[in-house]
Amino acid sequence: MLEGVILIALQIFFRDCMSAEVNIITIVVAIIIASILYPYILLKKTYSVSRIDLGICYQPILSTSLLIGSIICLGRILLLQNFSKGIILIIIQNLFVAIGEEFVARACLFYLLRKIISNEKLIMLISAIIFVFVFHSNSSLMDNLVWRLPVTILLVFVYSKTNSVINCSIVHMTYMNNLVV
Repeated sequence: MLEGVILIALQIFFRDCMSAEVNIITIVVAIIIASILYPYILLKKTYSVSRIDLGICYQPILSTSLLIGSIICLGRILLLQNFSKGIILIIIQNLFVAIGEEFVARACLFYLLRKIISNEKLIMLISAIIFVFVFHSNSSLMDNLVWRLPVTILLVFVYSKTNSVINCSIVHMTYMNNLVV
């Protein structure tokens, strides 16, 4: 909801120059504020969390391997789409959507669930259900079951094993961008 309010405010502010680029910038800024900065500040103030507590950590071998795989997939997408400006804007938007969703769904939600539940598998299940059926409640049940649930199970597993929201964001962005093609 906060993201929508910020997005509307930015679109009103930039209404005289709403090109595709400006529209993407307003979406990215809204995502950064509502999905990353605000939750981080709230958790930091309430629970004194560190970035490590939330899984904001780079794991050289795994993160680099995932990033290389993602770059290869993005290169394939760009080649198939002839480097069109539209596809590049979609990729940029998907990058920030993936980072924002993973920060809220994995980092923040896992942190809060770990405070009240000790069973890691139950935390993974609850997190996946919330992400698929609450975060994406505007999509149909079949879309959520077919497209979101399988990758969400993978993302929950990756976060649980690596405790790195960066790795999840890379996998999420690669998945989203491959759906574009």
